[in-house]
Amino acid sequence: MPGITSSQTDTLVCDNGGFESGFAYYTGSVAQFDFGSLSCLPINTGLGQSTWTPYVLPAYHRFEIVASGTDALAGINKTKFGGSALLLNNKLGHNVFDPCETHRDINKIIKRFKVTEETKDFTVWFAVVFENPQSEHYDAQPFFHIACDLAPNYDLCFDASILKCEEDLEDTCELAHVDVLDWSCHNIRIPEEYIGEIATIEISVADCGKGEHFGYAYIDGICETCDSSSFGSGSLFDWPIDSTGLGINYKSCEGDTIIVCGSYTIPNVCGLWNLDSIEIPDFTIYDLEIDTSSRTFCFELPKSNFTTSDCRNLFAVFYFKYGAYSLPPVYSNTIDICPDDYKSYEISVVTGSCQNNGTSVNMSDDYYYVQVTLGNVDQDTFSLERILSDPYPNESGEYLILRDTGNGTFNLGPFFIQEGEWDLVVNIKYCTDTFHIVPPNYCSGCSTLRGAKVFNIGCDNSTNTWSFKLNVTNPGQGANFYRLDITGSTQYNFDSIYTISGLTRSTTCLPISILHGAGCNANFIICPPKPCNSQCNIEAYLLDVYCNGGGTEYYFSLKAGASSSNICCNAYGRNTHTNSCFLLPSGAIGPFDEDIELTLSTSSSSTCNCVNPSCYKTIYIPFPDCNNLDFRTTKADLKFSQELEVIPNPVQDDIIRIHSSLLKTQFQLLELSGKEISSGTFTSKNYDLKVNIPTGVYIIKYSDGLGKTKATKFIKF
Repeated sequence: MPGITSSQTDTLVCDNGGFESGFAYYTGSVAQFDFGSLSCLPINTGLGQSTWTPYVLPAYHRFEIVASGTDALAGINKTKFGGSALLLNNKLGHNVFDPCETHRDINKIIKRFKVTEETKDFTVWFAVVFENPQSEHYDAQPFFHIACDLAPNYDLCFDASILKCEEDLEDTCELAHVDVLDWSCHNIRIPEEYIGEIATIEISVADCGKGEHFGYAYIDGICETCDSSSFGSGSLFDWPIDSTGLGINYKSCEGDTIIVCGSYTIPNVCGLWNLDSIEIPDFTIYDLEIDTSSRTFCFELPKSNFTTSDCRNLFAVFYFKYGAYSLPPVYSNTIDICPDDYKSYEISVVTGSCQNNGTSVNMSDDYYYVQVTLGNVDQDTFSLERILSDPYPNESGEYLILRDTGNGTFNLGPFFIQEGEWDLVVNIKYCTDTFHIVPPNYCSGCSTLRGAKVFNIGCDNSTNTWSFKLNVTNPGQGANFYRLDITGSTQYNFDSIYTISGLTRSTTCLPISILHGAGCNANFIICPPKPCNSQCNIEAYLLDVYCNGGGTEYYFSLKAGASSSNICCNAYGRNTHTNSCFLLPSGAIGPFDEDIELTLSTSSSSTCNCVNPSCYKTIYIPFPDCNNLDFRTTKADLKFSQELEVIPNPVQDDIIRIHSSLLKTQFQLLELSGKEISSGTFTSKNYDLKVNIPTGVYIIKYSDGLGKTKATKFIKF
């Protein structure tokens, strides 16, 4: 409109924030004072509050635009950003006859602006130079003041008494001690209810109220990022927590808390300043931890801070002290926290159906898989552990199945139904969840005997024999009793528990048949416990089974441990009745082409003697049904289809041939520990990865057609 200049037009606070366009969008006022430097509320003696008079810009020694360079007195840069800044007030007065007289001046720059969502939070950069007349001018010192009428809680006010940088500087005028505050920044936050309203920001610099000492400041970079401030600074980071430990961990065990981690810098004004405390206004927080060596901090923010679905602004306030002296509070940047930000780890566990391993009556061969799907894990480490409900005597029944990172679907097993119930313990970072696994019913043997349960395998120390308990539930088909081939004609009632005892201690597993009527039987193979009268610390559990490309041979991996550094293996072939004795390898064991009984024993040397060991553990490993070794939810399901396979598997040279049915395959080659060896992307059906890796079991992780992470294992010889 005619007659309205740019300095009178309401604009946005960031417009001309660096004074590159001179005084566009700014006005000025001047006043004088006697007291009030501590509160930045200037008072004239006998007249009350100081009166402000509008002033035309620019004005000599009051409001001046300066170019880049060094302040001749203080030695600091006159600009922070760009090539221009505002010099507010001056070391000299505006009286040309006596420029060393400051006349108790206060000069104030003023800007009106419209508040928006983007600019309701903004910063002001400043550098201040004060003559410090010290205690004789109490409450009448040179002062600096930033105020915004719509954000009164964020006023910044300090006078020369707060600074402890007294320097003896020389000038044409006689000077008292001088305090120099290099470039610092201040954050201002306008409440959201004022968005769309007109706000006013005022920045004032005052000389001494006694009329003899100066104060002046450089103003630049309104709306620039506030960091590395001479007054100290603090930063919050609106991203998932990174490798430096900064950011936000949105995940927790129950999805009811997040962890916010930020950083801070120490003031570099004179003095040994330290962080005294941190506050998070308007929020309840827990477990605030401050690391003074890395200058970082973290705190827990519970979801209970949110009573609605609305997001809230979060910022931190930092208080720095030097002995008995304190600086004005320093405000961090603002980030938005929303109720939807709170995430819990997603865990889905599905127990697969019984698979009969290609047999018809051997119930000890019946196995199943457990499928675990993890979400919101991202780069966190997880582990899957198994705890048997009915372990063998003197064994924990606990072992680690898998340790890895990231989301994905993982098929665990095979697990033999005969082992009974167990707990799957899922550990993700500091969270633990336990799932009780109940095996499916047997699918081999006569249907009337599928309720058989072999359990509580034990030792008799007095006779050095072993035993087990047996219970067969009533099938409800007119059944009356059953028999065992090892006890002849003895009749056993359904739904009754029997102890079969006095069994000879041996490394050999015991085959038994449960008989019911004509042509109805079910076979079990029950391995004996460890020796009853010795301290034998061997434990071993089957982790995985692999077939070669043609399915004529198989390999397996164990989770095994012992008190001795060496473990010997004696593989007894149940069909060929042959034994092979060897030292337990670090990787896969095999190949085998028949059911075996594997006896582990301890050795004090690197050579093995598998005859009559005093400490041993025997486990039964049947030849796998190589066409059906995968997870399935029902008996009628077809073999689970994998989009990616390693062919052949095992791998016997340095070429890993990957076959993929995906249009684009992104993969990672990992050790079982989860450590990455290699990664890549390809679009062909077959991809040859050349890599020199030692013998062992490895994982290839990939994303399927739906973007879900999956994994396949292979053996390298």
